[in-house]
Amino acid sequence: MLEKNDNIKRERLKTYFESILLKDVILKNNVRSADKIKDMAYYFLTNVASEYNYNRLAKILDISTLTAESYFSFINDSFLVDSVSIFSYKVKEQLQYPRKIILYRQRYQECSLFQVQGKLGQIYENTVFAELKRKRKRFITGKIRAAKK
Repeated sequence: MLEKNDNIKRERLKTYFESILLKDVILKNNVRSADKIKDMAYYFLTNVASEYNYNRLAKILDISTLTAESYFSFINDSFLVDSVSIFSYKVKEQLQYPRKIILYRQRYQECSLFQVQGKLGQIYENTVFAELKRKRKRFITGKIRAAKK
């Protein structure tokens, strides 16, 4: 019985997610390549708190870098995802470094076709980022260098 309820919840989440994609992203912005923007959204679902840049997204989705930027902006405007800058004292470096993906609603990961396993640290990181974003706190991320032996 519990399995049946889990499947119903998963399907409901998937329906919500795809409804937001359709109404708030694809139709609102007159996107012609609906499949590409859906692929990008599902890529974000399976890669929370991972680094990305527009060039890499463009190669993965076989679209232009400018289109990748626009698609991210559309998805971001619908409050599905956001991004975090990598810390640097130099603004130029902050703009050049890859950014990290934040998923506002962690539950949407459950509607992904792929199970996100072995990424518990990234899920925690995303949860903290999303909560700080909800509280309108300014934050950045960085990398810790391993000590030399």
